[in-house]
Amino acid sequence: MGYFLLSFFLFYALLHLYAFLKARAALAFSGRAAAGLAFFMLLMTIAPLMVRLAEQQGFDGLARLMAFVGYSWLGFTFLFVSAALPIDVCRLTVYAAGAIRRRDLTMVWLTARPAFLLPLGIALVIGVYGYFEALLSGPKD
Repeated sequence: MGYFLLSFFLFYALLHLYAFLKARAALAFSGRAAAGLAFFMLLMTIAPLMVRLAEQQGFDGLARLMAFVGYSWLGFTFLFVSAALPIDVCRLTVYAAGAIRRRDLTMVWLTARPAFLLPLGIALVIGVYGYFEALLSGPKD
């Protein structure tokens, strides 16, 4: 069980690092904004542990709120990375082809900003759709 948890949190932290680096390259935010985003992402990385601790201490309302925010963020992060990785693979392929052919092919593909905003939009649309679909297909009391 320990190896699974270690693997999960390491993988989840790497997803956050990837998303953070893409956001920083695309938006070029200040040091204070970068620190705030890094803190938020660190908090979201350990959110499953905080939910479990809140449950054990009997803070059910707080645990429910943290679970909703933390697990929604987990899903959004997964959607974002799933949409961003293929774009980055294509960008890397274009860069490699340009290096091999010794030509500048950057005009063929997206710059850092659209390569961040496109998967962000895709993740938002799919996430919002999934949320409302879950509400509509939930238990009928």
